[in-house]
Formats: sequence, structure tokens, C-alpha cells
Amino acid sequence: RDHPLYRQVCDGLDRAVARQEGDAAAGDRCRQRAEALQKAGRLLDALREFHQAKINWFHGDTLYGTLRAMANIVDIYAALGMYLAAKKYALAMAALARGSADPSDRELIPMALFSAANMDHLAGAWIASAELAMIAGQAHLNWAPDAGNLERHAYVTEAMKYQGFTVVIAEQTRPEFVPAIHGILRGGLFDGFTHLRAT
Repeated sequence: RDHPLYRQVCDGLDRAVARQEGDAAAGDRCRQRAEALQKAGRLLDALREFHQAKINWFHGDTLYGTLRAMANIVDIYAALGMYLAAKKYALAMAALARGSADPSDRELIPMALFSAANMDHLAGAWIASAELAMIAGQAHLNWAPDAGNLERHAYVTEAMKYQGFTVVIAEQTRPEFVPAIHGILRGGLFDGFTHLRAT
């Protein structure tokens, strides 16, 4: 990756692959490089490759590869502490999944929205996080297969953990915010959770 001709060689190879096998194949080559770089701890280099994979797959026959690349982009931005950039890509991922011609892509909507809510929490925007988590909860109930199976959908448990932190810390440090938080989180996936915290 540090060789001065790396980018030129990769771009030339990707163009050749795209001519022979299509944009989706070129996107897959970018993904392979990105995963290797990510595993090596070279997050910025991996990020560049995932962005290129996203573009290549977007021109392909399916959005699934683009959505997959965007999920990796969200993870890398979060690992770099760039939570608002991660939220931006999570919301873009949700919008693309919602507009996809493939109905199976809809199940990625709640995962992306919960990720965006978690990024708001990590950025310190806890009220916005709670509001977005409620929207994500509705999306989960609408589009996630076997929505009640939290072992299958670990992202719901993670989101509940973040919202739980918000309620507990508000109780300990800013009790005047507790009714507002409970008001936001009331209903849907969080109903029992907030009811228990309120009693």
C-alpha cells in the first residue's frame, strides 16, 4: 500500500476487471483489499477502498454490495471517532435500502437506523439518539425478519443498552430530563424498558 504506484496499479487493474467482468467484480476486488487493510489496522486506507467498492457496486446490477460497503464505512468512521460522518453514511444506507428494487434489502433499514442512533449517542446527542432509536424500532418491527428474535438481531440489544445508559445517567445527574426521555422512548420496542425504569 505504501508503494508510490499502488493507487495507479489498483485503478488500472480495477478498470480491466470492470471491462472483463463488470463493475460488481471490480467492487469485490476493492472490498477484498479493504478488508485486508482493515485487518492490518490501516483504517484510512481501508476506508478509501470501501468508498471505491461502494461506487463500483452502485453501477452494478444490485445495491447489496453498495449497502455492504456502506456498513463497513460506518464501522470505520465510528472506530475513528468520527460519529457524525458515520451517522451520515448510516442514514444514507437506510435511504438506499428503502429505495432498492430488491425487497430483501429492506431488512437493512432498521440496522442502519439503529446504527445512526448509536452514533448520535456516542457524539453526545442523546435526545436525538432516543428519537432516532424510536424510528429505528418501528422500522425493525416493519422490515426485520423474525423481529422478536433478539439473538438474531443483536443490534437491537446494543441500541437498548445505549438508551439505558441515557436513562440511568439522566436519573443520576439530570433528573429533570427523565420525563422527556421516557416520553420519547415510550411505545414500540422500548415500552417495557421505559416502563420498568419509570417505576
